[in-house]
Amino acid sequence: MGTLGDSVDVQLARATTEAELAALRRLYAIYLHDISAYSSHYELDAEARWQPDYLENMLPRPECHCLLIRAGGKPAGFALVTVKPFPHMAADADVRMAEFFVAQPYQRHGIGRSAALQALKSFPGTWTVEELVGNAAAIAFWRAVIAEATGGNYTEREPAGEIVQRFTV
Repeated sequence: MGTLGDSVDVQLARATTEAELAALRRLYAIYLHDISAYSSHYELDAEARWQPDYLENMLPRPECHCLLIRAGGKPAGFALVTVKPFPHMAADADVRMAEFFVAQPYQRHGIGRSAALQALKSFPGTWTVEELVGNAAAIAFWRAVIAEATGGNYTEREPAGEIVQRFTV
């Protein structure tokens, strides 16, 4: 793949074509594998598919924005952003980062940061972002991105098993 640097072009756009949706589904399976290290909520079924799989429920919903992250033109991850009236979000939030993932080869090159900032700027309003307590890398990532996007103006709480940031952009 070569080396990635700060100059790599990072794009964030809704997955709409069959090829983009197929890439999103493949990346989502990798994400579920990775996130299963921090939660017993996800497990493999009898056919080796990760369950629960929320992506298929989100794809057709207009309040769910299933965004593919591309780095240098190649699929590198995704952001699943939900907006009101999506039922699985805080009542006082306008926008929620439901799921966010950057594939291993693209991590630690600024690609996730760039994509996350693009997502935050694309959906102005009051946001919530959650991370699993054991996922120290995700917690550090989101604290840094949110601080950059808000000038450090955000709140954080720790309900059962999660870290939740709330902020406005």
